[in-house]
Amino acid sequence: KKINVAFLSIGVDYFQVLAIFASLRIRWPKWMKDILQFLSIFNFNIDIAAPECLYREFDYKTKWIIIMLLPLIFAGILGVIFLSVVCLKFIKKLGGCSGKATRYCSHGNKLIAMFIVIFYFIYISVTERALGVFNCNPVDPPDGYLYTDFTSIECEGGICRCDDPNELQMKLKLPAVLGFIVYSIGFPVVV
Repeated sequence: KKINVAFLSIGVDYFQVLAIFASLRIRWPKWMKDILQFLSIFNFNIDIAAPECLYREFDYKTKWIIIMLLPLIFAGILGVIFLSVVCLKFIKKLGGCSGKATRYCSHGNKLIAMFIVIFYFIYISVTERALGVFNCNPVDPPDGYLYTDFTSIECEGGICRCDDPNELQMKLKLPAVLGFIVYSIGFPVVV
């Protein structure tokens, strides 16, 4: 039917941005907060699965690393699929099952397009997780320190203090900066 589905990405972008509003520290009315949280289904969010509830040692650091590596994980999976199809075509050629000239890399364009779509949809989640390391706020009542929004078993009492060299937040700062730069440069190039 030659229907252009590019307009769907506009809607997904819009709902992803609205879902981010739910995580802001704003006192939304309950009905608005419910709507914004519902729209988070358009974001790739590993927190929905709550893996730390299933596996106690699944810490924030592990979750953070997995999310930051998601584009590379998907690229690796698609790379394995690419090589598997090339091998399958080669085996068919050797077995005489291939009728015409074998084009070993003809499926590569589809896999690249699939990676671009995947990267497009996980970009907001990855960059939000990278920048989340720098989101430091005081507690109420203030005790003179700033604390992260995330909790971790690596931090004293599970609450991570910001800018403390012994805390998880400081250990994640450099990888977060590098990840943000790489994905921010890579996103315009890929998309």
